[in-house]
Amino acid sequence: MKNFNLGEDGVCSHLSFLDSNEINTLLNDINDFIIKEDVYNTSPQSSNRFDQMRAGNKAVVNPRFSKRDGDEGLIDVFNIDSVFSEESKTISEKIKTKNMETIKQNYPDHAYKFCSQNLYINKSVTKTRGFHRDSNIIPSRVKSFLYLTDVPDESFGPFCYIIGSHKGESQKYPNSPPHSAEYPLNEEDKDNCFVFKGIQKGDMLMGLVVGAHRGLPQHKGRLRIVLVSSYDPK
Repeated sequence: MKNFNLGEDGVCSHLSFLDSNEINTLLNDINDFIIKEDVYNTSPQSSNRFDQMRAGNKAVVNPRFSKRDGDEGLIDVFNIDSVFSEESKTISEKIKTKNMETIKQNYPDHAYKFCSQNLYINKSVTKTRGFHRDSNIIPSRVKSFLYLTDVPDESFGPFCYIIGSHKGESQKYPNSPPHSAEYPLNEEDKDNCFVFKGIQKGDMLMGLVVGAHRGLPQHKGRLRIVLVSSYDPK
């Protein structure tokens, strides 16, 4: 995998960040939560106000749908860390510490704060939002994606990022769900579009979400589970 720099490219990776024991610890808590809350049969929240779902430090299950969110069937669990065991919370803190160190190295003049830790479950999600940006605010929100399952090829719906688009060129991409661009909007963006396939569980990506990005649609029967941490400028 290419060696990207968060500040220069808008995205970077920390490969093999968690070991198999740490992954299994997180998955044990997550699977217990999935069964207890009957996650796959939960109805979408009535509002798409993510700030409201994030508030309160309580786990909130929000299955997304294409007309509102652009990702039909993605299950987004806000504040998943609130249900973690003490052992999983220690691992969660390890992730946060690494992320904050990386942010500080790249943006020493900007103070950031941890915002939330969510769980993304993509199971046979065949319709996803196209290229978009999460906001037009600079300095950008930063997200990390800690993979709890392998993403060996495009059938698993890997993350895509247009390298360098965080520097202002992403303004041409929509930032209001469910609007998006199905493909890169010009040849330069097409050339700079990197698909993060070959990811293994335990790998972690970080991205500035003011840049243009998307998750590719999955093939039916594919599963991707990712722990997503968000950081906002103070």
